[in-house]
Order: sequence, then C-alpha cells, then structure tokens
Amino acid sequence: MIEVTISIFSSPNSPYANVYGDLELPNAPNIGDLISLPSFSKAPLPEGYDGFPLVVEARMFRTTQDGTPVLSAQLSPIVVQGETLAKAVGKYLETGLGFTVLT
Repeated sequence: MIEVTISIFSSPNSPYANVYGDLELPNAPNIGDLISLPSFSKAPLPEGYDGFPLVVEARMFRTTQDGTPVLSAQLSPIVVQGETLAKAVGKYLETGLGFTVLT
C-alpha cells in the first residue's frame, strides 16, 4: 500500500484541490516512475480528461505509532482547462479510487 498526494489545477496557475489516497501497488515506485490511475479504477474518465500517467515526483517513508512502515508519494499535478473539468476529475478520483479531495 502506498499513500499518494496529487494536486489538481484548473489552469496552469489556478490550484483547485489537493487529493489524498491509498493505492495497492506490486512494488514501491521510485522517483520518475509513472503511475496510471485509470488502471486502478472502473469508473469512466470524465470527458476532456485523458487520464495520462502521473510521475512520482517525491517519496517519503514514515512509520505509524505501532511501527508499521508507510510509503508516501507525491505525484505530478493534474492540470486541466477550467474549474468544471477540475471538479469532474476530483469527483472521478473520489468515486473511482476512493481518494479524498480537499478544495
């Protein structure tokens, strides 16, 4: 299990939301690896969003209070055109992947 963090932008300079969630991956990703979120979801992609793979930009290990190691990864931002599409992508990540979207 890996914790991921993603930012959604409604234009190159307009942040829309921060997204947090867990993905089950066969191996721990390295910086520079690609992660294709649609491969984890059965929900259809919103119209206008191609679901291109995101790049692992940073990763961090931490331990929980009981000593369990957890890998967190910051993925490249999702940049779309307009707040309507940004909202639809956020909804897709919530319903299709169970992520938390904070606007």
